[in-house]
Amino acid sequence: MSFSPERPKRGRYATFILVILFCMFTGAFFFLRSPYFHIREFHVEGNSRVAYDEIVARCAQEDPSIFAFDTAKAEELIELSPWIETAEVRRKLPDTVVIRVTERSPVAFMPAGETLWLIDAEGRVLGEDDGTWTGLVAITGPETAVVPGQFLDKSSYGWGLRVLGALGPIARGKLTEISVQAGDVSLILDDGCV
Repeated sequence: MSFSPERPKRGRYATFILVILFCMFTGAFFFLRSPYFHIREFHVEGNSRVAYDEIVARCAQEDPSIFAFDTAKAEELIELSPWIETAEVRRKLPDTVVIRVTERSPVAFMPAGETLWLIDAEGRVLGEDDGTWTGLVAITGPETAVVPGQFLDKSSYGWGLRVLGALGPIARGKLTEISVQAGDVSLILDDGCV
């Protein structure tokens, strides 16, 4: 039986390569999990109605690492806000999350109980009317209870919203109320004409 000196060299070489690879992967793992890559800043763009703190609170997650931050989950949670139409969340290395939102705009208000509620073009209830919005049209119809974030029933209010969306700015400026009753839509103009 002959002994080859190359075999032990190959074995040592393979072991050396495995040790180097292990050290590199371990180092990379600990480097990427280091506090250097912990989220330190949230940059929010496009918000005027929804507060910065609310948007950031909606996307908070357990793991502080920017690599573990779930952008899709953050977008979904931000879009649960009644005022947010879309949210785009991305990472900016090493420690920043950039959030771009598009807010909804009210086109109408609806009385429900003793409260006036703001409604957007899709029929989403945005919140209570605080009196800061002008040029809105009243939508009246069947008495219904509403909460921010819900969409109005399309079978009851759908035609009224479609009519409102189809009107041009001049016609919309003359309109004060859309009344939806039992499938019929009545438009009430600023001079009282129906």
